Parts: sequence; C-alpha cells; structure tokens
Amino acid sequence: MSKFKTLVKSDMKIFFNENELAETVLIEGKEYLGILSEVTFDSKYMYLKNISGLHQKGVVLSIKTEDFPKGFEFESGDTLKMNKLKYSVIKALNKINLYEIHLERISE
Repeated sequence: MSKFKTLVKSDMKIFFNENELAETVLIEGKEYLGILSEVTFDSKYMYLKNISGLHQKGVVLSIKTEDFPKGFEFESGDTLKMNKLKYSVIKALNKINLYEIHLERISE
C-alpha cells in the first residue's frame, strides 16, 4: 500500500467514529458505521433524471470500503433501504478506502 493510501486510511479512523461525524446506519437490515450528508442535487444530476430547473434534496452516504461486504455494491438506478426508508441510488463511487453513495428518497 502506498504512503498516501496508508495516511488516508489512518485519517479515516478519526472521522469514522460516533464521537466525530459517523453514526450507525441500517442498510438492508445490517448496521454499518457511516457518515450521512444532506445535499441538494441541482444541475449535477439533472441529466440522469431528465428534469430541468428542479432542485432535489438528497443524501450522500459514506462508508469505509473495508466495512462494506465484497460484492455488495450499488449502481445508478438501484434502490436500497436505509434506516427503514427507501432510496434510489443516483450515483455510487468507490474512492480510496471509501464507498460514497448519492441517494434520493423515494416517496411511499
């Protein structure tokens, strides 16, 4: 592992604890430690939804890749249940030691 990746991994221990930014998140019935960030999806994702001029409220979920099961990945258009609410995956990114999922709440 490169020095940079090692540094990123050690820094993640700071943020991914419940005394800092992380919280327990229930995804598809299993608990994970993640960081939830509320966002407004504007022009960044409008091309995916064929919508113009609207601002959609959403959530970005960040989870350490080492905590996420192998093969359990999401793609744009997938749905997932998080904290007993249903979401549509807008975009999923696998970054250095971090899995970032951009989500939009599905009305029920």
